Amino acid sequence: MRQFLFTNTEFQRDNRGLYYTLDAMLFAGLLIVAVVLAINAAPTQGSQDVAADRAEAQLQTNAQDVLAVANSTGRLKETTLYWDDSASRWVDSGSSERYFKPPSDHPLETPLSKIFKQENIAYNIAVIYQTEDGSTETKRLYYQGTPGAHAVSAQYTTVLNDDTHLRGPDSDRTVSESSTFYAPDAFPESSKYNILQVRMIVWKL
Repeated sequence: MRQFLFTNTEFQRDNRGLYYTLDAMLFAGLLIVAVVLAINAAPTQGSQDVAADRAEAQLQTNAQDVLAVANSTGRLKETTLYWDDSASRWVDSGSSERYFKPPSDHPLETPLSKIFKQENIAYNIAVIYQTEDGSTETKRLYYQGTPGAHAVSAQYTTVLNDDTHLRGPDSDRTVSESSTFYAPDAFPESSKYNILQVRMIVWKL
């Protein structure tokens, strides 16, 4: 029978080889685990992004619906004319001269209440009007705070004529007869008074 005698050096060399093999197997195992985790995480992140995009798209659709409904019923124009000429501010807007939520008799109260039923949705609404020199200025209508990171916007345009009447306590006056109406006569050479854009910014709290 042949006997094999190993020296100490040969034994150490064999142990090092075993250690290298174990290290390589451990590294390969960790690499496989990392790849599996990455593959499993990718669809989840993608699903979250898709869900966020859908939520923003729905929010924008709702905002556009509010303005479209208000425009089709004439309430959008009424909103821009809901002006207290004596107090020089929006009707019943108080010292802030703007609304936080629509009063019960406000032209936008119905579409806003019907479409934005959830309490975790906020919105700002402003009226952008033309000045005599052709530039634009903004008059705040509703203000509920600084828009969030995923805010969306919608806008609608309406036109006022010289003989368009105010809405509210001074409805017997036209915009051209008003002494405090926020928008000036941007077209003094014609019967057109001003072009207004109602802009809404909506976001989830």
